[in-house]
Amino acid sequence: TVLGGQWYTPGTGDAIRIEQSSHISFADITVFGNGNRLGAGVRAIESSFVTLRDGHYEGLRNGAILLSTNDSISVRNHFSNGGEDGMKIIDSQRVILAHNSCTGFEPLPGYHPDCLQLWSLPGRPLQSDIYLLNNLAIGPQQSFVSFTPVELSGTRLSFVGNYAATTSGHTITCNGCTDSYIADNMLVVLPDAPWRALLKVNQTDPSNIVENNAYFDLRGQHGVALPDPVFSDYVPSIAGLVGSRWDDRSFGLAVAASAPEPESWAMLVAGFGLVGAAIRRRRARVPGCVA
Repeated sequence: TVLGGQWYTPGTGDAIRIEQSSHISFADITVFGNGNRLGAGVRAIESSFVTLRDGHYEGLRNGAILLSTNDSISVRNHFSNGGEDGMKIIDSQRVILAHNSCTGFEPLPGYHPDCLQLWSLPGRPLQSDIYLLNNLAIGPQQSFVSFTPVELSGTRLSFVGNYAATTSGHTITCNGCTDSYIADNMLVVLPDAPWRALLKVNQTDPSNIVENNAYFDLRGQHGVALPDPVFSDYVPSIAGLVGSRWDDRSFGLAVAASAPEPESWAMLVAGFGLVGAAIRRRRARVPGCVA
């Protein structure tokens, strides 16, 4: 377990690299780019039981990457001023991504930033049992997506309680997903968006459950506040079983002292620069564990 400290990318490489390791945790760290936004903060390869929690990742091309890394958790991390993606989850199984946030991204030329991006690899098992819970993405980036580079991007994927406020056409996208659960998300199209963002999930596949998602189209409505995030109390079936056994395996807000409270999330939303009358809504919470 590595607790605290400041880390810097060497240029185009990784500030922290984990290979063929297990039960590794990086907590309360701050990782900076070197000014060119071309490096990665943390890259884990062929590892397992990795915890990344309560970290701050600033000015990086990719904040964190889990490649062929199973039984892991990323919780309460903040990614800002990124050039490509907040987190990439590639060829991995049994991962929880909860209460992470992405703000202030500026796309590098030729790239389309995603807050959290998932994909499977050709010739490998589809990614499965990955949970995106109560994450937040605000700005000119795609938010929470699973769609490349193969048509069937994953199975048993859960997108629950996430907040996406974007100018992009992708809020939550899960192309070709099967046996997946997409519920209780809040999807906001920002005033300057050139098009209407959509929830892109195959709802004709009976194995997918899509329900209780809220949609706000604010195009052209300058001076109107964003709706406040509303978190879900959904509990993944792998809760307490993933991440390092030597460190925090929880996925909620209240565990670490540095974890943002709900008021802090609201401030992130307000700080985006949209002021005026608040748009609020109340909705039922998604019920608990789906085993």
